[in-house]
Amino acid sequence: MVNIALKTETLGPVRIPLYIKVEGHHIQFMVTVLATSTGPTVEADRVELDYGNVEVLKDFVKCLKIKNKSRIPAEYTAFTKQQESIWKVIQRHGAL
Repeated sequence: MVNIALKTETLGPVRIPLYIKVEGHHIQFMVTVLATSTGPTVEADRVELDYGNVEVLKDFVKCLKIKNKSRIPAEYTAFTKQQESIWKVIQRHGAL
């Protein structure tokens, strides 16, 4: 038995022809590998952060917890909708 590992670089269906040469045979065997490439499964504890009324010139922190539920590393980038914003993201990117 032979184990073959494949690593995809795009998401979605994958169809790959695999040619196998067996010692003593002149003809290669062709097998089609069918798979679906998926990414990490990430969950957030909420979909929106509502700050309500906030006093000016005082720090007010709200946290958003995100969790990677898979063994596939998940990179993230956090940003505000407008580039010039009164809000600031402390941890802009990382990996889960």
